[in-house]
Amino acid sequence: MQRLNPFSTWQPETPLPYGANLNGDRRSPEFTVSVATRGAPIEAWRESARFPATRHCLRRFGSSVIDWRTDGGPEDWVVRYDSDGTAVVSGRCAAR
Repeated sequence: MQRLNPFSTWQPETPLPYGANLNGDRRSPEFTVSVATRGAPIEAWRESARFPATRHCLRRFGSSVIDWRTDGGPEDWVVRYDSDGTAVVSGRCAAR
């Protein structure tokens, strides 16, 4: 019996509601994620940012642990908005 690797396709189980793009050097643990939020609150688009970041960290650094840039608690991400309203968050892949 062949086992399926849930990470082989690198796609979410269900479609994410917002488009997101990860920007970062393949060798650096630092990255940013841009999310086309259409004005939605962070609670609505957080998973759309988290998925490509987790995929990046697993592929490049072997761990899904991410240190997000926060302003207080772990879920209080620092969010910067581009002129077109795109939300940008940043993080760092943690060492395994």
